[in-house]
Amino acid sequence: MMPSFKVTILALSLSVFSTASFAQNKEELRLQQLIFDTQTLIPTIQEIDGSFNKKIQTIPYEYFQVAENLREMDKIARNDFSKREAVLAFEKRCSLNKKVITIIKALCLTHYLQNIPKEKRKAESKEYSAEIINLTRLIIEES
Repeated sequence: MMPSFKVTILALSLSVFSTASFAQNKEELRLQQLIFDTQTLIPTIQEIDGSFNKKIQTIPYEYFQVAENLREMDKIARNDFSKREAVLAFEKRCSLNKKVITIIKALCLTHYLQNIPKEKRKAESKEYSAEIINLTRLIIEES
């Protein structure tokens, strides 16, 4: 006995929904993993203090990885409001965290400001020191 046309359409619809739902969950998990990994990578002032020779001008790998993770988080969250809110919350927390080194705060602030509406940027910028704002401007000019 052949299944009815309606049953076949329903089965196909469920299959498509299930696949889309799986992709959505996979992307959500990837975003959560990126946020966790980035939090783990961000060096604090205490961790950096005295950990490398200041005469040698090197940029630690973690800084590059944090920047790459921020770009990927922005990309994942670009078209999804709830994901975007999670990323914005992370970027703002990072940029205001007093334990985080200045350059990483500036990276987080750069991504945060680029992802909020333009009319909110000036008001949001008032929460930050001149040093962080200047570094953020430099990062934006260079990108």
